[in-house]
Amino acid sequence: MHSLLLGYSTDPLTSTFLTFVFDAKLQLCRIMSSFPPFPPGGRYSPSAAYNETPATFPYPTNAPAYPAFDAYNNDAPRPPFTYEQPRRPYDTETYDPYQPASSSAYDPGAPSISMPITTFPQRPPSARPVPTPSQRQPPVDTVELTVLTDSTTTQISGQTVSIHQLAHSHLPIRKYIGTSRADALEIHRRLCMSAASIWYADGSSRAGEAWSAAIEWIIDSARSGSKMRGNLGAADALDAEVGGICKAAEGFQELLHQSIKDGKPISHELIVFCDSQAAIVAIDTSSRPEALRFDKLWRNICSEFLQAELKLAWLPKGTSIEGHVLADKIATVGASNSYLKRKKENSLADIYKRPGGGEPAPGGSTEAGPWQRGDADPSRRKSPYERPRPLPSPAPAAIDHGQHLFSGTVTAVKPEPETDEDIPYSRDGSIFVTQCVSTLQPL
Repeated sequence: MHSLLLGYSTDPLTSTFLTFVFDAKLQLCRIMSSFPPFPPGGRYSPSAAYNETPATFPYPTNAPAYPAFDAYNNDAPRPPFTYEQPRRPYDTETYDPYQPASSSAYDPGAPSISMPITTFPQRPPSARPVPTPSQRQPPVDTVELTVLTDSTTTQISGQTVSIHQLAHSHLPIRKYIGTSRADALEIHRRLCMSAASIWYADGSSRAGEAWSAAIEWIIDSARSGSKMRGNLGAADALDAEVGGICKAAEGFQELLHQSIKDGKPISHELIVFCDSQAAIVAIDTSSRPEALRFDKLWRNICSEFLQAELKLAWLPKGTSIEGHVLADKIATVGASNSYLKRKKENSLADIYKRPGGGEPAPGGSTEAGPWQRGDADPSRRKSPYERPRPLPSPAPAAIDHGQHLFSGTVTAVKPEPETDEDIPYSRDGSIFVTQCVSTLQPL
């Protein structure tokens, strides 16, 4: 064939091109002959093509043999897993991953195949692990301190109780701070038997802002009455608790004025329960703004209502008395809402942005001070208060229709009318007396 093609061509370039084309066609024919023939229908089928034995090509004799891999008919054992399976595979649709014990596909008592477990070195724990928000515990209140004065006994509604001795107040105030929890509860029970106005006062300080609260408790109906709450601004916990007592006095003054308007008189005795001994001592012996405001307020009440009387009593924390719990909730919610609002507005000081800086401050009785000796501010001058004395009532006029029986002759003369028009017309059966002269002598 080569010779025939070359014989007809005299140009060397043409002969070279014809030789290349001939070799390419010959190689293509060899490749096409290696594929299986088409089926009789003339349609190509991949399954039929792969079932035929493929043509073998000349491979080097030293080439390695690679067996064909069949994923469906391979019986060769697989190597074991290098980690333990989390759970056994399930075959039925009754398996419940949230309740594996109730599923038939999960058998806790069946023996499990032990697999080699690959252990990795664990990171050593840090010296100060940071707890997650769910693991953080609420702050623990500091231990409350008490008054260190001597104790004495007193009678309250026929019951003898032990209280701490306190200096006589320059205001008309009586204070009861029991020496024990049992005495304090007994004082509370005895004072509630009277017909006085009962109030509970408390305060809360958070992130440097203090809130005070006071509520009236009606003993007869066992429910709360008037409620008072106030924001003291930048202040500590003791200011908040003193402000709670001041709020109780404000609410009591409003009740007195309202009773006069309604014509329903109420008792002029006020009883306030507070869980801070420091606030009870500092209410009339401190120079704090709320204590000075209470001093002025109570002087005005005592000057307007001459029978007004105030009794302050200490009530231990955690007593679960409904009035005390409600007053504490009102003050705490007010301080917490204000803190969250300032935190959202990013108006808190840097000291309160630290972890734990925004927690409620401990009570005023947790800090020691001069109040434990009965005087929160010994350097303050306490001006005494004298209750104004009522004016003597004028003597009634000595007009007694029966006095003439003992004082001799009494003549009662009615003034005569100036004109005839002033004299009423007489009617039948009417008797008009225009002049009466009595000449009776004493018996």
